[in-house]
Amino acid sequence: MTYKVIVFDFDGTLADSFEFFLKAMKAAAARHGFLDVRIDDLETLRGMTSVELMGHFGIPAWKVPAISTTMRREMTRYASQVKLFPGVAEMLAQIKAAGLQTGIATSNSKESVKIVLGEAVAYVDHLQCGASLFGKHNKLVQIARAAKARPKEVLYVGDELRDADAADAVKMDFAAVSWGYARPDVLQPRSVVAVLQSPRQVADFVTLGRVDP
Repeated sequence: MTYKVIVFDFDGTLADSFEFFLKAMKAAAARHGFLDVRIDDLETLRGMTSVELMGHFGIPAWKVPAISTTMRREMTRYASQVKLFPGVAEMLAQIKAAGLQTGIATSNSKESVKIVLGEAVAYVDHLQCGASLFGKHNKLVQIARAAKARPKEVLYVGDELRDADAADAVKMDFAAVSWGYARPDVLQPRSVVAVLQSPRQVADFVTLGRVDP
């Protein structure tokens, strides 16, 4: 499939923010009264669906918007300390140089995203930020409309099952990366390509149609 638009999740896909995500979760758990993340549970959590995660943490659906707001605020506090994964800026530059449009769909704030991207923001055409923790599909639709692209002309690249769910909800393809939150073995059945192992592989897949080791 030839894609016109490559959309990325942000935290865990472009940004190495997991340490700060855990801090934000701790603050949100204290504020909203749900179970905090235990380090011993991380490997199990990496294999859970969105619904399973909500059940594990004891989060009712009606609390999700408020929790999302708290998480965004907390992540903004740490934005200046978050770095892009090695090779991400070069990947975005390669994709742009190939004539493709790029976008980011994230529950994080636009302020945080721009701080972390730094000069690499020049390689991003569409920013859709502030999504609900489980509402990224709406952001994907907005990017497709802005890019004048059909759903099947858009590829969403992410590191979580909820990213795959968002792509499925709007009939877009999903490509998984190995270096983020969810386990590669859980993501593989949802990905249109073998789980991508590096930003360079992402760039090669979308610009050259192949994945080299």
